[in-house]
Amino acid sequence: MKHPENSAFGRCWRGLPSTGAKHRPSHPGKLNPRLGAAAGIAAALLGLLLCSCDSNEEENGNTTSLAGTAWALESFSIGGADVAPVTGSVITLAFDDHGTAHGSSGCNSYSGTYTATGPGTISFANIVSTEMYCLSPAGVSTQEGLYLSMLGNASSFTTGGGRLRITCRDGSGLVYVAGGE
Repeated sequence: MKHPENSAFGRCWRGLPSTGAKHRPSHPGKLNPRLGAAAGIAAALLGLLLCSCDSNEEENGNTTSLAGTAWALESFSIGGADVAPVTGSVITLAFDDHGTAHGSSGCNSYSGTYTATGPGTISFANIVSTEMYCLSPAGVSTQEGLYLSMLGNASSFTTGGGRLRITCRDGSGLVYVAGGE
């Protein structure tokens, strides 16, 4: 049985010639300096590539970043009609820099994770809520269930004119104005 250092894999891993020569590296377990330099150059090029990706989505024709923004729900868009939230309830949505969204769903507080990717795509996951039972204003509990369900079905978003529009997979949507929370 060949010793692993003398196998073809061992020689390639250490950058040794694959001539079959029984050369033992002077520093067992360390990469050949030529490979270390190549790995360093590759890492630097990868870093430059990642840094050169423009995160300002407006310049790329996409929507602006949501991180650090806060919104208040202006209306539900259902079946082509805009419906205002129940009078006396306030629904908010805020996005932090770490992928967490949170706010008030009219009665309870909620939070979850969000992912905003591609040109205007968004999804929410792991949405949790406090469990207060709210009797007033009338209809607030039903509205809250609808709102949280719509967040869970979000698929895209746009911003502009001080508004955030989140569209769900079924075509319904949520329209917010800047300044919630």
